[in-house]
Amino acid sequence: KAIAGPALSGWPLIRLSPGRGAPKRTLPAYEGGHMGSVRRAPRTDRWEARYRDPLGGQRTKTFKTKADAKVFLSGVETSIARGAWREPGRSRAKFSKVAGEWLASNPNKRATTYARDATVIRTHLGPVLGDIPVNQIRPSHVQVVIDRMVERGLAPKTVRTDYGVLRAVLSWAVETDIIDRSPCRGTRLPEMVRQRRPIVSADDVERLVGAMPDDYRAAVLLGAIGLRQGEVFGLRVGAV
Repeated sequence: KAIAGPALSGWPLIRLSPGRGAPKRTLPAYEGGHMGSVRRAPRTDRWEARYRDPLGGQRTKTFKTKADAKVFLSGVETSIARGAWREPGRSRAKFSKVAGEWLASNPNKRATTYARDATVIRTHLGPVLGDIPVNQIRPSHVQVVIDRMVERGLAPKTVRTDYGVLRAVLSWAVETDIIDRSPCRGTRLPEMVRQRRPIVSADDVERLVGAMPDDYRAAVLLGAIGLRQGEVFGLRVGAV
């Protein structure tokens, strides 16, 4: 007499004869590891790879051949075992959506900083990356963003500041398990050219003070030796 195996709805049943004289057992016909299985899809000629994701959800993807389904399932199981699995729909979100979520993720950000970051995203990042799924952004896309800012004549310091916004968005995407790795790597940034600042000599200060009206000479002299404007204006005769 056949003995019923594990109840999995929709799975075809096969009979196994484990040995002479042993009862036949009825088991579900599936293949795969402990995390998933491969079966022929009901009422079609395609094959299904089924697995349970780390969030506890049951997921299914169909393939034309059984071999393709097994290769996919093997890759999924490896990703889950390594902790590198990402929710498919989440990782396919466009950069514009992810950037908006990043902006909203820090409610304590100062209004001026928020406005600057939003402007950078809208003006420089969005036109290049906005419609690209975030998991498809490559280092080459990042380099295009940098090159276009340079072509527009932005100063090297500004380009680096704007790049910092892009890097922050994509680092946040890694931290929140949207993508595995940030594409902000190997990026060529414009060099910062340090300009030598002229050093004012004592003779220069003396000439500058001499050229000022009498009422301002003391203020110019005190400023030249290091006092800030507020300190100079707040100084009283009795404190000298």
